[in-house]
Amino acid sequence: MILIPYKVDSEMAGLPIVTTLVALACLLIFFVQQYSWHNYERNVENFCRYEIGNNLDELLTREECLDIFVKLDLSQDRKNTTQLLLSRHPKIKPYSSDIAYQLKRMQSIVPNPATIDWWYEPESFNPLSMISSKLSHINWQQLLFNLAFFLAFAITAEQILGHLGFALFLFYSAISTSIIYSLGAMNLHNSAPEIGLSGVVTSTMILATLVYPHRFLKFFFWLIFVSGTFRLPLLLITIGYIGSDVYSITIRRNDANIYFLSHIAGVLSGSAVAIPLIIFRKYKKREHKKRPC
Repeated sequence: MILIPYKVDSEMAGLPIVTTLVALACLLIFFVQQYSWHNYERNVENFCRYEIGNNLDELLTREECLDIFVKLDLSQDRKNTTQLLLSRHPKIKPYSSDIAYQLKRMQSIVPNPATIDWWYEPESFNPLSMISSKLSHINWQQLLFNLAFFLAFAITAEQILGHLGFALFLFYSAISTSIIYSLGAMNLHNSAPEIGLSGVVTSTMILATLVYPHRFLKFFFWLIFVSGTFRLPLLLITIGYIGSDVYSITIRRNDANIYFLSHIAGVLSGSAVAIPLIIFRKYKKREHKKRPC
């Protein structure tokens, strides 16, 4: 079954220029990431074929070498990754020190893939990485899921704030969600890098929902020979979306749930803009009613 959110019910009109540019940037950057990843794998394969020594070239097949060195190079928890690789390839256990030495050699020869250079390390507080990580994605599934919800809510948010206002809101959301993510990651021993637009998507979702709590989000569905559209209340979607994240963090208590911190950070960032905006709009409306006709 294919299910795609595509539009919030709204009478407002206007070209979503900023929304479109952000979506195109995410697509373009993902293609660059894929090309960079292809080059990275080719360079590691060449290292395994021509550069590796210490008898590892005779011990390991090309596939085993690629598997071991890529996983070690990209690992955020080298100790656990090593244990997993030893269980999968027990013959390398006597050669652990040789593999560690060759890994250092490989890292000095083979450039990082773009994904690593562009993701956000939570302990770094690097503002450039805060921006680049939001426009980068790990895979097609993450990219398409984020863009589907971003387009559905961002068009309305851009109509509310205007082009410049929405651009500033996106910049603010990217920075603030990364800072909140970093602060939340301090309590976890394994702080994974942040990558993807999900925090900004959640921030945009909260803005649209709080400003238009009684509106609906339209969905398109396709199931074999049946297709059509239906609507769900924004409040219901947002409560379900955020509720699942809160449950994952507070009940399941798994370090892997650090990814949900991006969503919680988006809730806080979006609310910080939406609530003052609602108060200001109500104040302007009240002042307008007080004016004599």
